[in-house]
Amino acid sequence: MMSHGQREALLVWWAQVLRQDLLEVAHHRMGVMNWQDMNASGEAFFISEVLAPFFVRRGTAPPVIFDVGANTGTYSEVLLSKIGACQL
Repeated sequence: MMSHGQREALLVWWAQVLRQDLLEVAHHRMGVMNWQDMNASGEAFFISEVLAPFFVRRGTAPPVIFDVGANTGTYSEVLLSKIGACQL
């Protein structure tokens, strides 16, 4: 059985052999810099599974949400569809 240090060394060695930046791979797996679409970046999941249920549970006045990155408005459209009562 390999120790933690040996596993780490092996992983670093493989990354060097494959010429992979482990931080870049980890970020990509977490959705960082995945601009293909809202599913790849994790934005769709965040809106439908975190934001919408949060505002429903609160049961207070409709939230005011600022979409400061408003490139094409896709994020805002999804917000309105999932959290219909919000003000953008």
